[in-house]
Amino acid sequence: MNTLKQKLRSFLADEQGATAVEYGLMIALIAAVILVTVGLLGTELNNKFTKVKDAVANAGSTGTGGGTGGGTGGGTPTQ
Repeated sequence: MNTLKQKLRSFLADEQGATAVEYGLMIALIAAVILVTVGLLGTELNNKFTKVKDAVANAGSTGTGGGTGGGTGGGTPTQ
């Protein structure tokens, strides 16, 4: 009976299982934060690159350009 009490006390005093659960919860929380952050930043970066792409596409069609062959449209020829 004495060994049963000792085993029960050592089982109740053992915190290794609780520590593993705590680490698992922390890892799950960190993973969730990373996923949300990447999702938000991904959308923001996509919007920025779309704006840059549109600006570059529009820059070529504004009619500005020199007479040396750069750009499209009717710039004044350089002599």
